[in-house]
Amino acid sequence: MKLSEVPMDKMMQALPKLSTGLAGDPIVFNLVTEVEPGRVPSPNWHMAFDAAGAICCGEGHKGDGETITFQLLQGGMGTMLGFMLDGLNGGPRSAMMSMMMGKIGISPFNPKAVKKTESFFKRVTTGEEALKKALAECGCEVDNFDD
Repeated sequence: MKLSEVPMDKMMQALPKLSTGLAGDPIVFNLVTEVEPGRVPSPNWHMAFDAAGAICCGEGHKGDGETITFQLLQGGMGTMLGFMLDGLNGGPRSAMMSMMMGKIGISPFNPKAVKKTESFFKRVTTGEEALKKALAECGCEVDNFDD
């Protein structure tokens, strides 16, 4: 399967497997993305990290505690998968590059929220091998990362 074909529900199943277990302040990252028939059934998703570093993910938004919203403004789930591969500032698909290109918005947008957003990349393992392994554990065998 191509990475560009991975459905959002499988990605949400894989995210907890990518947790680094970083303990700290609980935080919720809500996600707003494009609906893609057959792949992304809803525009609203969440990734909630508890104080022990465990991740709870799924459809819909959560409002528990501190909440930051990632708005995927261009590229939908492909943009998210790109920053899961390249991390915060690791390459052309990284979160920083995507922000500079207008593909990702953060709400609320202020220095504190931006700093907290950076913590997402300390809370999950990024990169091709980690993502491939986590998705395989969820029944998604990815053999093409070129997209």
